[in-house]
Amino acid sequence: MKKPQDPIYSLTSPNWSYTGLYPGSYIDTIATYTLSTSQQVVVKAVQYPTGVIYAGRVATADYQLVAQGTGVTTNRYTVNGNYDSSAVTFSFYNVYPGTYKLRIFNTNTNIDTRCDISGNGYVYYY
Repeated sequence: MKKPQDPIYSLTSPNWSYTGLYPGSYIDTIATYTLSTSQQVVVKAVQYPTGVIYAGRVATADYQLVAQGTGVTTNRYTVNGNYDSSAVTFSFYNVYPGTYKLRIFNTNTNIDTRCDISGNGYVYYY
C-alpha cells in the first residue's frame, strides 16, 4: 500500500510580520490567500515576546484563517512557545475555496505571564 504524500505547494504567500501585538488583541495579514479548491494550508511562523521587560516570558498565540467577504473562519491553532531561531509549522486541513487572511491572536492575558509578542512567517498553498 502506498503512503500518501504531502501536497507539493506551488504558491507561497508574501512574508508577513507584526511587532508589539498587545495581550488580548489580534492582527490580520495584509496579504490575502486565494484557494481555488478545498485544500490543506500550511503556516510556517516564528513568535517571541517583544521587549526586554518580557525576558523569560513565553509567547502564546492563536492562528486562524478568515474568509474575506463572508467572515467564515477555520478553527484556531494554538502555538505556545518562543520560536525565534527556528520556525514552527502547522496546518489547516480541508479549507474551502475562497480568499482568506491569516488572523493572529495574542492570547497571553494572564496578569503574571502576559507579554507583547512579535513574529513573522509564510502561508503555503497550491
